[in-house]
Amino acid sequence: MKTGLNFLILSAALSVWGQTPAGLTVKSATSTQTQLTWTGTAPSYTVQRALVGGPLVNIATVTTTSYTDTTLDPYTQTIYQVIAGTNAAAASNQVTVGPPPSGLSLAATAPLIGNQVAQEYGPNVCMTLDGNGDPAFAFFFVDPLNNGDPKTTQLLFRSWNRAKAQWNPVVTVATPGNVSSGSENTLAIAYDSGTNAFAVATQDLSTAIRIYMSADGGVTWTLKSTFSTASGTDGPAIALGAGNIYFAYQAGGTDGLTYVTGKLSADPATWTSKTVPVINNVGASYPGTAPAIALDNTGTPAIAFWAPDITQSYNRILFFWRPAGTTAPVQVTSTHNNQSDQVGVRMVFSKGNPRIGFAAYTGDSGSGEVHFVRSDDGGVTWLKPVLIPPDTDSTTDYPLDIAIDSQGNGAILFNQNSSDGTAKCAVPKLALSSDLVNWTTCQAAPSLGSFMGVSGALQIVFGGNDKRIVFFQSLGDTQASSGVVMYREPPANQPTGPVISSVQDAESSRTSVVPGEWVALYGANLAATSRTWAGSDFVAGSNNLPTNLSGVSVQFNGLPAAVYYISATQIDVQVPTGIAGTVPVTVTNAGVVSTPFNATVVANAPTLFYYPGGSSLYPAAIHLDGTLIGDPAVIGSSKKATAGETIVLFVNGLAASPGGTLITAPIAYSGAVTVTIGTTAVTPSFVGLVAAGEYQINVVVPSGLASGNYPITVSTAGQTSPSNIILPVQ
Repeated sequence: MKTGLNFLILSAALSVWGQTPAGLTVKSATSTQTQLTWTGTAPSYTVQRALVGGPLVNIATVTTTSYTDTTLDPYTQTIYQVIAGTNAAAASNQVTVGPPPSGLSLAATAPLIGNQVAQEYGPNVCMTLDGNGDPAFAFFFVDPLNNGDPKTTQLLFRSWNRAKAQWNPVVTVATPGNVSSGSENTLAIAYDSGTNAFAVATQDLSTAIRIYMSADGGVTWTLKSTFSTASGTDGPAIALGAGNIYFAYQAGGTDGLTYVTGKLSADPATWTSKTVPVINNVGASYPGTAPAIALDNTGTPAIAFWAPDITQSYNRILFFWRPAGTTAPVQVTSTHNNQSDQVGVRMVFSKGNPRIGFAAYTGDSGSGEVHFVRSDDGGVTWLKPVLIPPDTDSTTDYPLDIAIDSQGNGAILFNQNSSDGTAKCAVPKLALSSDLVNWTTCQAAPSLGSFMGVSGALQIVFGGNDKRIVFFQSLGDTQASSGVVMYREPPANQPTGPVISSVQDAESSRTSVVPGEWVALYGANLAATSRTWAGSDFVAGSNNLPTNLSGVSVQFNGLPAAVYYISATQIDVQVPTGIAGTVPVTVTNAGVVSTPFNATVVANAPTLFYYPGGSSLYPAAIHLDGTLIGDPAVIGSSKKATAGETIVLFVNGLAASPGGTLITAPIAYSGAVTVTIGTTAVTPSFVGLVAAGEYQINVVVPSGLASGNYPITVSTAGQTSPSNIILPVQ
């Protein structure tokens, strides 16, 4: 009877497994619909949906293996799952769809050049919204070869993929030559939703301006046109709409501000151009300052630009001009003879009325440059500029950007020039106003963590839900805090949750992981505190390692990982056993689960545990007496290895090992291992797991080695550790 019961249970289980939907895939995803497909043999299926961090709820029952969701929230990431009938035990894989994550995250991580984080990855970042209302951005990577030649600078582009809920690969638009990476606007981007076309304009230091176009949503790019004059050109500004390009720049000599328009898809030879009408007592050109261009609610372009006052040597005049008509430019304000060098301007429209943010000293305060000014009659007349208040005693400074939401509320993003140390908020700064008169200043996000804005372009827009999207460049001490940063203000129905930007081997930048090895997760909002595990985190009488520190946990393919260290931007964990292939990794912080980040699991990927010493990286190796191996000239308590002696190395990721448990006795490794010191390969006398995720290798230093520094690597199963670790030998 017992056997029969077991047989019935097994038969039922097999029936469920046969009907369980598999291969749930997002066929397509936009801001208005998500198309799902899967395989299975069940008579019917229940489609389930959850906002990231929330519970799954049933949204539809279908008898086919596909479903299109047209009732989604376009501003919130969504998880989908399909079950056979109503049997929750017969569930498909989950897929995540939707816009970029809320909160802070790296939209493009600065790469490593050697062992150093690239310093010039993200200057002049410029951003626009695509047809789904998701951000797409362009930026420079200056001197990517790190050879001191800025002519190799790359112009890069990146966009968001809703179907995969992740950034598309970075696309190289062009190698535009030597470009400015400072605070001057030398890059502009625009998007036309009607044609799915992008245009990017960039200025190099030879003062040529080039326009690049993509007709396929940013996948491929071509050089569309080049603008230059004998006296140089400055500051591209660009807008797209209804298939047309609207472009403005400062031309050298007597031409001054120049406006260009035409069909973007047409030959540029058919485009028309006009220069700003002559204005009494105003010079034609103001090199070094980019104009601003924007389309009003009817799609008509307008330009804001600075020009020199030839009657006062320190005065610059800000103008507003509608180039499609015959009306002369209108004076908005001036610097009142207080500034003659670089000034900045950004402009947007609100219900047909222009709003301008500008950076210039006007004599109304010594605390900074950033101002706001508006017109309520379409640009005919202008109100008195409002000085944006600083953060405590700090000064407000260029670069800046401006955004207005659908209700007319204002936001100005800007830089800080100086402070006596009493500033309360981090950089970049953000000023907000509901009446466009009284402004409150703090920082771009509630917490900027380890991100810090640098002197480059700043970008801000309001999404369709009136939530802010901010972009800026950050230069930190690690990859986890360097690159192009995005802050997306959380929707009202979604809390700011953890975001994973990369999963890497703890001892290298390798992105494949091995079961049982130690890895580092990088991202944002990963934890509310910083600490390592303590004795109180271990359960008395148990060999299990802690899997939760201060409400923070990590899962690989649903399996808990042992957690050693947590912080807002980095978590160190041990990969659990029993996983292979590509697996989702999630972080749970205070009950909110991150969007899954896919990690590749491999069987072997050795890396030596190491420590930095001066400009070198030394293996975290010891002599048999326990003394640290190193260069005593760098680390006084260390000693160099001696030819002929046995040394002890420690290796991460040598092979799969038990995860989540203490190792109470060494476990010998049966695979073949080779240690190469210099060019000499040596077979170890012992290889075994001696602690959680830590392999020990005992090896004899070749007796014939002369004194010197030798690269040292470990190899097994066809995999070799990085060769940048140096063993000092005497």
